Amino acid sequence: MANHRKTETAAKLKKFYSTMSNAVKLAETEQGLPVIDWDWQGENQINNLNNIMKNINYTKTEVSEDLHICVNVFYLNDGSVMCTDTIPQSVEGDGFEIHYDINGDKAPNKYGRDQFLFAIIPNNNINAVGAFPCNDIDLNSISSREEIKNICKNNEGYSRDQCCTKLIQLDGWEIKDDYPLKI
Repeated sequence: MANHRKTETAAKLKKFYSTMSNAVKLAETEQGLPVIDWDWQGENQINNLNNIMKNINYTKTEVSEDLHICVNVFYLNDGSVMCTDTIPQSVEGDGFEIHYDINGDKAPNKYGRDQFLFAIIPNNNINAVGAFPCNDIDLNSISSREEIKNICKNNEGYSRDQCCTKLIQLDGWEIKDDYPLKI
């Protein structure tokens, strides 16, 4: 049963990543500019989000009541939910983070288990959708997979949330047997 949940979770994450990447590529084509050259200041972040989301199938959208986590909530056709929030320039640069819940409102609603953190940051060498830079470090500067796994396992809060998604991405959208959290 656990292997089935891992396989299903990994497949949903891979599909979401692919869907978002394709939506970004389509928006880049429509804008005539790569995402790194878009204007990300102020209201343009919302315009950029709208340009990307028009290439995604969703059933409804709303503004979150808990603005500390997310602002824009999108209910996707497959029952999953994503919500977005802008990234303050002083923290990571321009862009927005994406909180993705593979099973919507169903339990356990825990990061690294059924909720995962992604980002679209046109700098920091992501230049499109990807797992958030783990522990605020660019993937290229992380010394090892083991370091990412340990942060996912031992840290609390944002660092863990970032690194658990990054670990799965690094493993080719597969949840390996040594993944540190119960799926």
